[in-house]
Amino acid sequence: MRTKIILDSVHKNFKKINNKQKETESRILPNIYRFKPREKDWEFIKRWIPTVLISITNRCNSFCKICFTNSSPFDYSKEMTKEDIIKILRKIGKNKRVILIGGEPTLREDLFEIIRLIKKSSNHPEIFTNGLKLANPIYVKRLKESGVRRVYLSFDGFSPYTYEKLVGNEKELELKLLAIVNLEAFGIETILTFRVIKNLNENEIKKTIDFVVNRIKNGGKIKGIYFYFATPGGRFLIKDGEIEEDVGFKLIERVTNRIVSREYLSEWNKLSLNLYKYFKRFGIRFVYGSSGPIGLFYTGSIKRAVSKSEIRKINKILENKKNPIILALNLMKIRLFRVAGLLYLIKRNIMDVVSSIPNLFVIGAENINTEIYHRIGIRDNVWIEKDSKKGSLFVRYTGFAAGYQV
Repeated sequence: MRTKIILDSVHKNFKKINNKQKETESRILPNIYRFKPREKDWEFIKRWIPTVLISITNRCNSFCKICFTNSSPFDYSKEMTKEDIIKILRKIGKNKRVILIGGEPTLREDLFEIIRLIKKSSNHPEIFTNGLKLANPIYVKRLKESGVRRVYLSFDGFSPYTYEKLVGNEKELELKLLAIVNLEAFGIETILTFRVIKNLNENEIKKTIDFVVNRIKNGGKIKGIYFYFATPGGRFLIKDGEIEEDVGFKLIERVTNRIVSREYLSEWNKLSLNLYKYFKRFGIRFVYGSSGPIGLFYTGSIKRAVSKSEIRKINKILENKKNPIILALNLMKIRLFRVAGLLYLIKRNIMDVVSSIPNLFVIGAENINTEIYHRIGIRDNVWIEKDSKKGSLFVRYTGFAAGYQV
């Protein structure tokens, strides 16, 4: 099966990606950036892929200059029908995170019905949104009633100037803040997604982290923040706005006194990959990755939930070539592994583990917009969209950004 071969190839070549990115891309992933799925591909998704992103529209009620999908208010070219969505839900199996993306999914008048269909299919509905329509509490109430579990809300800082430059409308900030209030009022878990753009909003990173920490302290429903370092792609028109990966991490490290460091997030990444390889030996699927390296933290002055030395200790055990049963016995001696393992077996998803522990939250960071991000990003997500010309469903694997040495 081509998808399994590709997945194994990426694992085998993972450490080469950072230094030989383009060479690796052309060698092991020649024609699968975006493909029409066959029945075997659906079976692979059903068995192994826990997170499915469905691009239900390319319309958007904003016109962001950094949009990597080139969305616009009147673009119906990639609009999925309800029948398309039902077909996908029948193919992917059960107990998966199904994230509705776009464009802007809230422009679909039948969004609440789509969410209910996902629930009815025994999957877990989530949405990725700019939050503009969520400024209306009645709309958020309907989201809650329809069964949405988690919302990813794009939020690029507290400066009206940022939104004026990005979308030509500084009032979007006010709408996003209202959206956060409404989401918390109706108890919907929220993850903020922050696009870091050079010479525009770098100085908003600390303010946003402090905001998240304080909301969690006070019982809010924000459970994390993902930083995306802007790179050219899509409709990226901001001159000199690209943030190189190293520069982006240094910005975050500086404002958090290196508590949120690239090294720490990479150690978590390494743990996820090692666990995947370990459980694979038993034929068990272990969900790892997200949309890039993530780390777990506690509120306060942003405390690391687990020390780097303890994560390294677990990694050292997992990388041992001994009998997997002996490895399991060694791992059970480590309290972190016992607690996290038990929670994981119950929750089956790292974000659900985070959700179940008070004051625990996620910080992640990665590049966005680049094709290499999607092409090498074969881990635990699949992105399904409709072709604007052929009208067929197409698939691409995403979920784990390229270039992070583990």
